[in-house]
Amino acid sequence: MKNKLVLNKELYSYSYIGQAIMVYKRLTDISVIEDEKYWICEFDNCKYGIDRTKKEFENLDKMYQKINQSLANEVLAEVCEMDLYKFETLIVDLFAKMGYGKLQYESHVTRKPGDDGIDGIVTADKLGFDSIYIQAKSYNDTSVGRLDIQKFVGALAVQGAQKGIFITRSIYTKEAIAFVERNLNYKIVLIDGNRLADLMIEYELGVLTQYIYQVKQIDRDYFSEE
Repeated sequence: MKNKLVLNKELYSYSYIGQAIMVYKRLTDISVIEDEKYWICEFDNCKYGIDRTKKEFENLDKMYQKINQSLANEVLAEVCEMDLYKFETLIVDLFAKMGYGKLQYESHVTRKPGDDGIDGIVTADKLGFDSIYIQAKSYNDTSVGRLDIQKFVGALAVQGAQKGIFITRSIYTKEAIAFVERNLNYKIVLIDGNRLADLMIEYELGVLTQYIYQVKQIDRDYFSEE
């Protein structure tokens, strides 16, 4: 006769099921039935237990993600309030934090005629190999469309380059994203406002670490019998 364990899908992920069912200290083969709200796990002649510690870790991870998302929203709001000069400085600082090499970034005010479409050049490493061209748009409420990306690709072609990074504080239209995905001759990385905020958090630009928690677990090897 089969036993049955019912798990609420809002509380337990599919990957968690393997941790939830134990058979004399080893995992058993199980069949999982999915309905709208529950994972229904059926198994033969076994005992099972739910690892409550893992559940607590999942809750902690969800809280961490929620805090980070709130922080990202705050960061993006601050970035959108920056004037053009401060936004350009942010780009220079971010690439430095990310470990890129020499960055040549020309202000929109001092750019030479005919340089439309290229705001700066960054090297992929500190030795100066492999130049990557940068275009930044300080849009807040206007989406970056396919035409903007096409102009950038055209500017890359004039420079004889194939790699570029396009940065905006807003978002990209579906047409712009599709154009980049189809254009295999050029490697274009699109960074929108949300991705920009995430990178600033990841590389600790404009943010400070407030708390650090160390989560420890038991060392089974220490207590195991040799």
